[in-house]
Amino acid sequence: MNAVHRRLLRKWKSIGWQGWWGDYLDVRFHLAEQIAAVPGDRVLDVGCGPGIVLSEAPTDRHRVGVEMDVAKISTARRLCPGGKFVCADWHHLPFQEKTFDLIVLGGMVELVSDLPTFLQHIWRLLDNGGRLLCTTPNRTHWMYQHHVRMRRIDEYESIFAVYPGARVQGYNPLPSPLSFLPTVIKHRFPSHWLPFIFPPSPLMARLPGIEWGLRRLMEFSGLGRGCKSIFICVRKDETPQHQGDRDLGSPLLT
Repeated sequence: MNAVHRRLLRKWKSIGWQGWWGDYLDVRFHLAEQIAAVPGDRVLDVGCGPGIVLSEAPTDRHRVGVEMDVAKISTARRLCPGGKFVCADWHHLPFQEKTFDLIVLGGMVELVSDLPTFLQHIWRLLDNGGRLLCTTPNRTHWMYQHHVRMRRIDEYESIFAVYPGARVQGYNPLPSPLSFLPTVIKHRFPSHWLPFIFPPSPLMARLPGIEWGLRRLMEFSGLGRGCKSIFICVRKDETPQHQGDRDLGSPLLT
């Protein structure tokens, strides 16, 4: 377990493990690493929750979080000092066009019914050269097959096809068995036990190349499509493509 994972686990423990992340390969670990690595000074996290992921952005960046839950905003201000937090919903984002270099949609796109229209609004807020990062559950995984609001990888590939260079990939092929338990049961586990339950365990994680090997597993299309989560990355280099006579993208147009 690397330093980033350990730091994130300490943050989750400090807020009582709100929003359990029960896997060593949980996609949100990867999201936090990407936020720290992606260049750009202006970061927006839509649906930031308690601010754990946003807090991983370098402190010298302009960090903005949007959240509807006032209690979560209070926690986010503590975990992400210096960040700016706005109490609003994602349908009415109070920002001007091309305001951000990085926009994060972590575990919230599955809640949006008209996702193509929503992405057009998000795209307007992203400056040229900026990146959009999304994470979401994969409906193909048996854990989510009965969640009608969630989508499969091929559905996201279709939605993001109008954004050139969009990468849609499966993530977390080996979710912890505990991640499938009801939250009321998972919260009964002592927090100091949790790192030893994630696959691989801290002992296994010390094996040379183990994390590299597990990440390579996710690159196989068959296995990737059955992963627990989906990770999406888009860079705004140009406007979305046209398909037929209708401009399906046009997020820069009103």
